[in-house]
Amino acid sequence: SGFVVEHQDSFKRVWSAECRLMLKAATVFLWMACVLAIGITAGMFWLFLQNNMEGEHRSASTHFAVCTLCGLIAPALYVLVAGGLSCNAPEDPPLPAEAFEDCIEAPPSLESP
Repeated sequence: SGFVVEHQDSFKRVWSAECRLMLKAATVFLWMACVLAIGITAGMFWLFLQNNMEGEHRSASTHFAVCTLCGLIAPALYVLVAGGLSCNAPEDPPLPAEAFEDCIEAPPSLESP
């Protein structure tokens, strides 16, 4: 069990040191894709409401747009106020070059004894 714990800790150090930037970039791109997908879908539905609702339902497109914008702005405000993306999280100390030990052992030599 000590072997597993040691290598899990080693993996965490390597992951933090080498993959932190890529992980943050992937997270930002994921959120951007979600917001863009919601925006495109909401825009098409708003356009449908704007073109097809008449009479007493004429303001449905305006209500939909306001609700959609509130739904997109509320999480952004929460992140800004509460720091939900942990942008100020403490960084792990840098990984020394000799700290990572590969768990794969070297193949036995082919020389005969």
